[in-house]
Amino acid sequence: MVALLVLRKTQKDTPRPYRVPTVVPYCVLLISMFLTVFSVIDDPSMKYVTAILLILIGVGVYTIFVYHRKTPTTLLRKFTFLTQMLFQCVPPNTRDD
Repeated sequence: MVALLVLRKTQKDTPRPYRVPTVVPYCVLLISMFLTVFSVIDDPSMKYVTAILLILIGVGVYTIFVYHRKTPTTLLRKFTFLTQMLFQCVPPNTRDD
């Protein structure tokens, strides 16, 4: 629903076969936020805390790497090396003779 609201604001003149009234995405967004918050308040277990933490990490990673278009190549090389060692999946060396 947030994407629909953003597109409605940024691409006003794009032709669409059907245009949803603006009040509908706001209502759906409020209802989903209400259900999320009250399910955490009603049963505050570790699974909800973990899910919220992972979502916040994802928003942070998106903001740094996609929105601001900053790619730390040194960090990515170290991460690639670590995952290759951890999963033992190094690509083979190819030589064109």
